[in-house]
Amino acid sequence: MNRRMIAVAVVGASATLTLTGCLGGNDKDPAGEGPTTQVSAGVSGTDSPAAGSTATGRPTSAASTPPGWKTIGGPDNGLSFAVPEGWTEIHLTQGNLEEGLDKLGLKGPSAATMRQSLQQLQQQKAVFAIETESAAKGYATSVNGLCSPSATGSLDQLKASVRLGLTKIGARNVQVTDTLVAGVPGVKTSYELNSQLGVLTGRQYMVNSGGRSCTVTVTAKQGDMPADTDRIADTTRML
Repeated sequence: MNRRMIAVAVVGASATLTLTGCLGGNDKDPAGEGPTTQVSAGVSGTDSPAAGSTATGRPTSAASTPPGWKTIGGPDNGLSFAVPEGWTEIHLTQGNLEEGLDKLGLKGPSAATMRQSLQQLQQQKAVFAIETESAAKGYATSVNGLCSPSATGSLDQLKASVRLGLTKIGARNVQVTDTLVAGVPGVKTSYELNSQLGVLTGRQYMVNSGGRSCTVTVTAKQGDMPADTDRIADTTRML
């Protein structure tokens, strides 16, 4: 991945989710880099275990890892999920951020922008991976997952919070539906977001359980959302 621009948008809805990607460009010209925006939208409610979880709020079931996939994340992150072959994980919790940047082949301003974004995710002990093959199309599809403290409210409250957070950063065509995340009732959200790189699409899976909010977000260039995105979310486990 050489000579490419980075666009970063950070938004929040109970937890912070990060949409990170790469677009072909000239490292000496940072004009195409997108802004970083953070919005908070909390969910209030009673901190009680959700259906499908234990008394401590840990989920009891999740889909098994499909053949040929690999599980990324772990107890240090608070969650794990599986990704197909061809995705490159950046191990943010192991302190080797520079090694991860080397894997991406980023140099100059692009590397600096990505470093800043990944440092934010590193502080949140997030899981992060990039679909390396998609970079050839001009934008590297990415997935991140993170957990943060949060009161556990109803699904309706969670939906309203997610919708509000995305609306504040200018997302459009926002669709929020019920789903299971890590075996717990949660929310699936799809949306589009304009950027200097063109239209980005996002698919977010969020659940509140046991005083935590955990989110898995996949971001891709419009039209390039992986067909197995839902399967990635199905393998999520809260740890």
